[in-house]
Amino acid sequence: MMSKTLMRHKMARTAAVIPIFFFTTLLPFTDIQAQQDSAVKESPCSCGHDLTAASMFLKKDGRYISKAESETGDLWKEMGHHGPAVENLWAGYRIYFDRKAAFDIYSKVKPGLELRQTKWYTSDELKSAGFGSDLYWVGETIGAGSIRLWENGKVKQLHPVKKRTATVTTEGSISQLDLLSEGIPYAGRTIDLLIRLTVFSGQRHARIETFIFSDQPVQLVTGLNHNPGLKKEQGDSYLLTWGKH
Repeated sequence: MMSKTLMRHKMARTAAVIPIFFFTTLLPFTDIQAQQDSAVKESPCSCGHDLTAASMFLKKDGRYISKAESETGDLWKEMGHHGPAVENLWAGYRIYFDRKAAFDIYSKVKPGLELRQTKWYTSDELKSAGFGSDLYWVGETIGAGSIRLWENGKVKQLHPVKKRTATVTTEGSISQLDLLSEGIPYAGRTIDLLIRLTVFSGQRHARIETFIFSDQPVQLVTGLNHNPGLKKEQGDSYLLTWGKH
């Protein structure tokens, strides 16, 4: 699956809300290579809910945490499923803790909470038992619902940074992940940018909000699924695609 740049926003000290919807059939995924090693600063976590859940853990010992930060902005190698993740009954979502800060989607065959068991990379045994798996291919694309900067007619990653921080929470009927990138060079100054993804009990979609900390306008780019046969619709303040693929 490829994502195509289809949307730009101008904003300063504001938030854009971009919905992501769960897709039933997705194409194969290939791993993204990590760019840097970094030390992990962590806080204990106990996250979960009957209908949504949050997941962030360390590869070295499997311990679940609620917060991780890095001055290099890259903990891709150190973190389980390469960054924080959340799920509802129908889909899971993670964001890479590295220069891409791209979203990835976990497809489910049947309703349920699975990430604590599969840890995103589902074994053949669990697939045979009806568990979902990672089928979405991000590769070098922006990624569905992911956020990049638009500068001088080009797409710019949220990199380099002075610090990147990830947090996960579950409260009531929602689970949420945040990725805060601080000190990103942009248009001759530095900006901070917070990406938040929220999943809800009883709803298939996820909501993405982008908060920009800047005194001047900032242009953003996001990605949409763009495959042959998908239907497209555009309004004054939205673009969407849907269909089987």
